[in-house]
Amino acid sequence: MSEKTETTRKPALLVLDVETSGLDPARHGIIEIGVAVLDEEMMPIASRSWRVRLWEHAAWDDDAEAVHGVTRESASSDPSRYDPSWALSRLIGWIFGYCGIARLVVAGMNPGFDLGMLMASARACGMESAVRDRLSHRSVDLHTLAWAEARRWGFEVDRESLHTDAIYDMLGMRPEPRPHSALNGVLWEAEALRLLLCPDACEPLPQFAIEPAADVPQATTEAAAAA
Repeated sequence: MSEKTETTRKPALLVLDVETSGLDPARHGIIEIGVAVLDEEMMPIASRSWRVRLWEHAAWDDDAEAVHGVTRESASSDPSRYDPSWALSRLIGWIFGYCGIARLVVAGMNPGFDLGMLMASARACGMESAVRDRLSHRSVDLHTLAWAEARRWGFEVDRESLHTDAIYDMLGMRPEPRPHSALNGVLWEAEALRLLLCPDACEPLPQFAIEPAADVPQATTEAAAAA
């Protein structure tokens, strides 16, 4: 089921972030999906997230819980969480509503991981073809873009230490709020992409700046989901 949208802005990228119970697509599961559609100026057209119920026999990694702050009990039994197949159906419809039949290039900090987890979940739900039809096989890696930009500026950067907060600091952005959420993830990653890819983007938007103005609403999962 698609969500009807009205926009004259042309979609250019789909930023994807997932929160999971661990790092192995064969053993761990998704507990949140976050997406943002960006226009050609790398500005979000829309963003959305779905909290997903963890499948019954999924493994659980305490290191993952330390990142997103969600307990196994909540991920498995919270009634506000959606069945994985329902969440994937809504994701497909949402993307179609903004992008039509276009297959957008996926962007993110680590799009290979996020896509891998998403496709593993889709495969388990018998929805692999439906999800794959909405997404390009190409991707834009924020980590590599930031590393290349640092090199262009003349800095020697250890790629292993170039984590998200280091990238945001390099670009004059404040750290992403903790605990991490998929929706905040795509919003911060989208702003970093704008700063790296748009020649006219000289500084972060106020809500992402290191010292945001007091009267600027901060991006949060609840506020962005309601938008």
